[in-house]
Amino acid sequence: MDYPLVIEQMDCTPITIDNGYRVIDVELLAKWIAQLLMGNSVHITRIIEGLEPHFANLRNEAIDGLIAKIDVPTSDSTAIYKRDGWLFQMMSWIALNMNLHASFDKEQIYMNVPHTAAAQQGIDGFALVLDKNRMIKHIIITEDKCTKDARGKITSQVFSEFEKYEKGLNDPRVLAEIGGLIRNEDGGALLIGVQDDITKSQYWVYRIGVTRQAGQNDQNARIALYDGYEKVVKGNMKRRDASSIHIDDLRNWMVSLSKMVVKELEAKKR
Repeated sequence: MDYPLVIEQMDCTPITIDNGYRVIDVELLAKWIAQLLMGNSVHITRIIEGLEPHFANLRNEAIDGLIAKIDVPTSDSTAIYKRDGWLFQMMSWIALNMNLHASFDKEQIYMNVPHTAAAQQGIDGFALVLDKNRMIKHIIITEDKCTKDARGKITSQVFSEFEKYEKGLNDPRVLAEIGGLIRNEDGGALLIGVQDDITKSQYWVYRIGVTRQAGQNDQNARIALYDGYEKVVKGNMKRRDASSIHIDDLRNWMVSLSKMVVKELEAKKR
C-alpha cells in the first residue's frame, strides 16, 4: 500500500515524542487531500486500513465551491494563510490516522472528520482510542499550526489553548465530540460505559501539530521547540504528543500543493 507520508519519530525526552513526518509522494498527497475536501474521509481511512475505497461523487457546483476556497487570490494574504492552515490540517489528520493505525487495531480507533472549511471553529484534530476491553485508553486533542514561526505559535497560542483543557473549561466540548463519535456503538452501551471517564485528564493526550523550521530538525533544537510543554501538560510524558514537519519554502510549497489539489478536484467533475 502506498502512502503520501512517512512517519519519522524523534525522542524529545523528557518533554515529548515527536511523531514527525515527511512527504514522500506529493501527488498522492494532493489526491488524498482532494478526497478529504470532498468529504470522503471514511474512504481515506479505508485505504490506511488496507481496504478498498468507494469514493462518493459530488455535484460540479460543490466541487466549484471547494476550488474557490483553495484557489484564492495571491493578493489576499489572509485568505492564503487560512487556506494553507486548512491544507495543513488535512496533512496532520492523515499523519495521525496513519500513526494510530500503526499502533492499534482499527476497531479501537475513532477519529473526527477533518474540518470542512478554512479557519473553522472547533478542535483541529480529535481521536478516541479504546483498549481491548472497550474502555478509554486515549483521548487525543490536536492543535495544528501552519506557520513560519513554530516556537512562537506554540508558546503564544497552543499552550494557552491546552491550559484551558487542563482547567476543565472545554470538558463539554470533549464530551460532545466523543458522543458524536460513538453514540450509536453497541446501541449506545459503549458511550454509557465510558462516559464517566471522558473528563478524567489521565486519559487525555495533547498533540501539537506544527510546521517546524530548518533550524529545528536536530534533536536538541526539537527539544527546545517544545520546551515548557511539560509545565502546561503535567504528569506522564505520554500525555504530551507532537507531530511536526519541515517544509522548505513553506508558503510557495503550499501554493504548489494547492494547485495540485485544484487539478485533482477539477478531474472529479462529471
